[in-house]
Amino acid sequence: MQTSRKPWTQATITQLHEATGKTDEWIRRRLSEPPSIEPSLRTGREVYYRTAAALERIYLGGAGLDLTMERAKLARAQTEQTELKNALLRGELLAREDVKSHWASLALACKEKLRALPAHARARIPSLKKKAILALGELVDEALTELADDGLPRTRRKPDEGDP
Repeated sequence: MQTSRKPWTQATITQLHEATGKTDEWIRRRLSEPPSIEPSLRTGREVYYRTAAALERIYLGGAGLDLTMERAKLARAQTEQTELKNALLRGELLAREDVKSHWASLALACKEKLRALPAHARARIPSLKKKAILALGELVDEALTELADDGLPRTRRKPDEGDP
């Protein structure tokens, strides 16, 4: 059985709610934002809005699509992309992976130098007692642990960051 459907040119808040899944209150607020969408028809308790205008406000915030603005955004993005490529070619920028690799190797070298401090101290200062060398090693380990976490001493951490 074939039924004819009328075009959906007007809709109530309830119909817009059923179509979009947004709450009635949210839709009312959205439609009343300046410049507000005025009802196209009032029949007793029912208030109808132009469907196209209401849905545009619900989904696009009433901004619509401004073709000139969209072209300007695209042109700006393309310009920024070209500028980044040119800066990379001029050597003004470095690839992320290269920077990460370089800093990782620097951090590893620092860690190895710091770990070697107690042994170097014992070699250079023969009068150092074993207890002092062990204490120096503990201090180095403590500093490395702080740096491995986030660099903040445990006493300066916020309670919600938690301690391991």
